[in-house]
Amino acid sequence: MYLFEIYNQLLKKKKAEVIPFAAKELWPKDWQVITNKTYERFPLLLLPVVKEFISLPLTEAILNRESRRGFGNAVSTKDLSLLLYFSLAQKEGSSKRMYPSAGSRYPLEAYLVLFREVGEFLPGVYHYDVVHNGLRLLKNCSLPYDGLVEATAEPALKNVTGAIILTACLQRMSTKYAEKAYKYTLIEAGAALHNVSLLATATKIDTLLIGTWAEEVIEPLLEIDGTNETYLQSIFFG
Repeated sequence: MYLFEIYNQLLKKKKAEVIPFAAKELWPKDWQVITNKTYERFPLLLLPVVKEFISLPLTEAILNRESRRGFGNAVSTKDLSLLLYFSLAQKEGSSKRMYPSAGSRYPLEAYLVLFREVGEFLPGVYHYDVVHNGLRLLKNCSLPYDGLVEATAEPALKNVTGAIILTACLQRMSTKYAEKAYKYTLIEAGAALHNVSLLATATKIDTLLIGTWAEEVIEPLLEIDGTNETYLQSIFFG
């Protein structure tokens, strides 16, 4: 029996006490508070403001979207800002973000790993600040190509510029949705990364979604414990 079979069987036996249609002011306080990680001890490096919109029609971006392993495309800080902001950020003047989240719980955290320099941003591991559209450099490091291939089982990453990595803090979702938190979080991650993929297609940047990234490599890299915060998926770009 696979884990998903066990999960689905157990899920049917338990019901979360959710009040989906109650007025928001009647929700418990912990349903209304939206949290996200901050690394205040690291300087916030703001990304450039992207004011103009992409002219490529959405339907054309959808039709052209596919996994591409060529990479080698030039990526600017403006491109980086566009990919992160319109995919993952909190909307200006609102607590909502650019992607749907069950109950607006937003369990996702986003990290950026740069393997090559992009403008003033050096190779390293960054945390994305969804409120201010900025990056905080957590550590200067670069993964050797051989180690990256071994950790991802993907040999086409030689010319990759970077990766946007999503993790989940499931407690935020389980506060309201109990055992369904994992299922809803995976749906949310798919929606967020599809935003990245479509935006990259529109700006002629190759992307490749990778779920296989060895936890024994990714967890120390991001300094997460794999339980309270767990790795979900990455999208490599360049």
